[in-house]
Amino acid sequence: MKKTILIVCIIMTAIFSSSAQSKSKNFTILDFNFQNFKEINSQFKDETNFYIVGDSKVLAPVQISSVLTNKQVDELHIYVPCKPGSIVFSNIALTPDNVEEYAFYLSQWAAHVTGKVVIQDSEVFTTQRGLELKIKLEKITGLNFTTL
Repeated sequence: MKKTILIVCIIMTAIFSSSAQSKSKNFTILDFNFQNFKEINSQFKDETNFYIVGDSKVLAPVQISSVLTNKQVDELHIYVPCKPGSIVFSNIALTPDNVEEYAFYLSQWAAHVTGKVVIQDSEVFTTQRGLELKIKLEKITGLNFTTL
């Protein structure tokens, strides 16, 4: 009987451990100039996997690479103002013309993101320039970029 209880306890522990590990772990980036900044900030401000990109002299791709260091996340959600073909952070706009200049920092994201990068804007990849930006981002990072 004691062996049976011990085996059941071991199995239960294994089940709970694997279910805890399979829970999604997302990281949220919020740009200071995002249209709904106050709302999104109040929603995530107490989360440990949350970072605000500000008007710093350190460019947004560098800030994001730095904040992801020593983290492993499933999805990276980025709330940032966008235009078709352009991701407009407070201190830099990523476009098909300049995105490769930041390849070193963008490529570091892949070491910390196991899933996809979700840009919280439905129009950024809708035009030909948007598709060009998406393709370049995916080539540089090896990650899937999508929108909501």
